[in-house]
Amino acid sequence: MLLSVELQPKQSELLRLIKNTDYTMIGFGGSNGGAKSHAIRDINLLLCLEKKSYTIKTLIFRRRSNDLLENHIIPFFQKYPILRDFFNKTERIIYWPDGSTTKFGSADNETDIEDFEGKEYDYIFIDEATLCTQMMIEFLKTRNRSGNIHPKMIFTMIPGFSGHNYIKRLFVTKEYLDYENPKEYTYLPARVWDNVIWSEKALIEQGFTVDQYYKEWTEEQRKSFCLNYSDYAKTLLHLPEQKRKARLYGDWDIFEGQFFEEWNPEIHIIKEKNYLPFWQLKQMNILGGLDYGNETVLELLAKDYHDNIIIFDELHLSKVLRSEKILKIKEFLKIRGLEKIPIIADLNMWTPDAFDKADQMSPAMEFQKSGVQLIKVSKIDPDNERYRIACNDAFKDALHYEIDESTGLLIKHPKLKVYARCRSFINTFPSLIINEINPEDIDKNQNDHDYDAAKYAYMTLRAPKEPMKDEAPKWLKKIQKQHKERKQSIMSA
Repeated sequence: MLLSVELQPKQSELLRLIKNTDYTMIGFGGSNGGAKSHAIRDINLLLCLEKKSYTIKTLIFRRRSNDLLENHIIPFFQKYPILRDFFNKTERIIYWPDGSTTKFGSADNETDIEDFEGKEYDYIFIDEATLCTQMMIEFLKTRNRSGNIHPKMIFTMIPGFSGHNYIKRLFVTKEYLDYENPKEYTYLPARVWDNVIWSEKALIEQGFTVDQYYKEWTEEQRKSFCLNYSDYAKTLLHLPEQKRKARLYGDWDIFEGQFFEEWNPEIHIIKEKNYLPFWQLKQMNILGGLDYGNETVLELLAKDYHDNIIIFDELHLSKVLRSEKILKIKEFLKIRGLEKIPIIADLNMWTPDAFDKADQMSPAMEFQKSGVQLIKVSKIDPDNERYRIACNDAFKDALHYEIDESTGLLIKHPKLKVYARCRSFINTFPSLIINEINPEDIDKNQNDHDYDAAKYAYMTLRAPKEPMKDEAPKWLKKIQKQHKERKQSIMSA
């Protein structure tokens, strides 16, 4: 079967990474307009049609079925109508002449991903991967296996959505866990100026060719031309700041749907050269915050006499036994001379069979027995959602800063700052996204362990607000009134 397939330079580089390298987890894109979806469709086509002595199974996956239809199935068969004869509409599978197959798959609900149980694919292409949760991606990874080739997963992505933290960690900040092999991951950015289709009309009008655009111009020249003459690029350029930085420039720190919008690395992160001496930190009020579970996080916070709070150190423990967690936390604190500081922990640590050890002694009891000064978090409101919202509001207040527009100088400093060494907090905190159902809260399906640990300590450290008038219940007001009247009566007598 003869088909004309032309790849753009970035798409050709992606094909090279797939075929000629040992990377098994390949990220591609990072912003809008980089021809991400087009790339995986045509590369999949080339992989399935190339001459080989074996057959392969491939999966083109998009989170929502409607997006899969509109972004892949329809445009694919519009471009290659001859392939319709090989497509089973009911199964959404292309049966290629050599026996290979391509499945177009989706999972509108997170649990729908289990429909792929028992399936296996040599190549899995996940389009707009940040729309998927970590659980969905990790499940699909178990389906990526082959008896013929080195199986690979290819991810296209833009910042934002429920999978933002996970995808950012794997491909942008490259912070890997013990069970993840850094050598398997690589990331190839693709921007709107890498896709000549958006500039082609202006190129022709000005007497330039596509070959000149790709082969003679530098990336800066392509970028400048695209931003100045492409209508689509201009549309992205005039988006609100957050959307523009994410969708045009692929900024993974500022994006649409970000919960803590005022986070600014230049303002809120304290660089190593500006760290306070440790003896000076110890003069402050220091607390730890502990989020306990399969992923256990300890954040250390210090408050000065002006109610400024610094997150100055952190410890991460992943999938280790309770006894090892206790030993490592004690060692971490001892090295810093902070064995006696109080550590504020969530209520789940007082549950007897929590997480990793089913017996009558709760994690909290065992921590306390070992000498760790563990204290149960004091939630102002027993309603967990209202407590979370109170924490969210407190953090937003603490992040607030003001800059003089005329001078560009900082005229109001934030009340919360973070040491640069707290890399996990810095990576995950600004990536938290809004809960679509309740905009006052963060989405639940994301990595919020660092934030949870920090907020337990922060809510204890921060200066209490002035009490609202008439907060006391009626029965208490009545007693207070009677007591006041009796006191006045005694004094007048």
